[in-house]
Amino acid sequence: MKRAILLVAACGSSPPPVVVSAGGITATITANQITITSGSVTWQTDPKQFAQIAANDVMISTQVGSFKFSEMPPDKWRTIDKLGHVTATADGATFDLYSGDSKVGSGTVTLGEHVRIQLHGEGERIAMGQALDDTEHLVGCGGMSFSVDHRGEKVPLWVQEDGIGKDDLADDDYSGVWFLSGRRHSTHTPMPMLLSSRGYAVVVDTNARAVFDLTGPARYEVWQPDIDVELFVPGEPRAALGQMIAWVGKPDPPSPVVFAPWVDAIFGSANVRAVAQALRDNGIASSVIWTEDWRGGADSATGYALKENWRVDRTLYPDIEQLASDLHAQGFQFLVYFNTFIDATADIHDEAVNAGYAIHDSTGATYSFTGVTFGPSTSLDLTNAAAVTWAKGVMSEALAEGADGWMADFGEWQPTDAVLASGEDALAVHNRYTVDWARMNHDLLASRGGTYFMRSAWLHSQPFANVIWLGDQQTDFSTGDGFPSTIPIAIGLGLTGFPYVGSDIAGYMSQGTTPTDEEQF
Repeated sequence: MKRAILLVAACGSSPPPVVVSAGGITATITANQITITSGSVTWQTDPKQFAQIAANDVMISTQVGSFKFSEMPPDKWRTIDKLGHVTATADGATFDLYSGDSKVGSGTVTLGEHVRIQLHGEGERIAMGQALDDTEHLVGCGGMSFSVDHRGEKVPLWVQEDGIGKDDLADDDYSGVWFLSGRRHSTHTPMPMLLSSRGYAVVVDTNARAVFDLTGPARYEVWQPDIDVELFVPGEPRAALGQMIAWVGKPDPPSPVVFAPWVDAIFGSANVRAVAQALRDNGIASSVIWTEDWRGGADSATGYALKENWRVDRTLYPDIEQLASDLHAQGFQFLVYFNTFIDATADIHDEAVNAGYAIHDSTGATYSFTGVTFGPSTSLDLTNAAAVTWAKGVMSEALAEGADGWMADFGEWQPTDAVLASGEDALAVHNRYTVDWARMNHDLLASRGGTYFMRSAWLHSQPFANVIWLGDQQTDFSTGDGFPSTIPIAIGLGLTGFPYVGSDIAGYMSQGTTPTDEEQF
């Protein structure tokens, strides 16, 4: 790769800019700005506010997979206003970060097939600014349900429950019963990725909580001392998208059965057979029978509720092997259901907890939270290799019984104050839990040609996510969380590397609205 370095003379006391070129990309670094030029594209950091650092004083509340962040005290950011000791390297440049006369960090620019800008600040959070053109549009950010173009929005990026219904509040204010109702940007599939109409793409490569403030100049904030920005600048949006997706990785093409309607058939072997036969008798196209209560279900005060077991319920499905064989003979794939909860009522609870496969609290005890059964629950520690091996073994039993795959549900509830087997900070890896969950399912099913679908994802889930399910939309036409929200969610996911997505026909959640009617079908 050819490389050129040019030191440009400047008047006054400011040092001359350092200009480095490689592969058709030029980086110009001055005392307060980085400018990237590639063909017709010029990308620049914000000349008025290159970066900021701050302490991470925050209180985090969580209930039923929703998270509330309260700043304590409000943000006190220290501005990085000067770059010093800029030095050209073999593939870019290094520099120091200054706030006034105080050195507060360092940074690098690396030129290759794309541009990488890395900053390290002496704080617990860091944010980098970027200049924006008045006319450009910014799409991406994953599964956002109100809009596709996020210019003018402040987008918090954190894996969590969507909520039941969503408030269209620009500041994502925690209104009402905050842990039940969703906010504008609450989603199980946020992505710190943007594509610009000017022909570049930006990825902030992090597992930490991130905030993309696009209300003025762009501001990319991460809740860790380092920010790693991957910049793709071919000068044309489609090419920029292609480069970004090639960098993050693509999922394997799923089985063709993914592209025909699936039907959820439950209530035991006899009813599943009856549903399957009715579909075939009436010539209704369907490629998959999905039986989510294969591990048990029962009537409750709020309706029919799934049991939180990990193994087949031989009362409801005494002949599951024959049922799977019968469905296969009719041309169906047979899918079941798993999630990462280790509920107190689960058949594997004692086995998992006694072996140390669950997450722990600060006392060393098994971490307990209120789970989906509204009783005590915990979750599988995906940083524990022995726990992952054990879980794969249990889940593989479903394959031996005839299942072709499953829904790999949840992944959003991982507590931020848990103690993990890896010793990592649970706040810093909360988002990554979804990546580890996707990788585990990919490891189990990809080589077998199995089908699985996820509802949660984060950056780097892309190569491991067979299909993404869009969530529990309401059974109405309301914006934000009704059936129309599937369109912006699907577009946002497609633009961030998830081409295979699906939703429940006519929605799923009827609480607070009307049941599904014929118009939605």
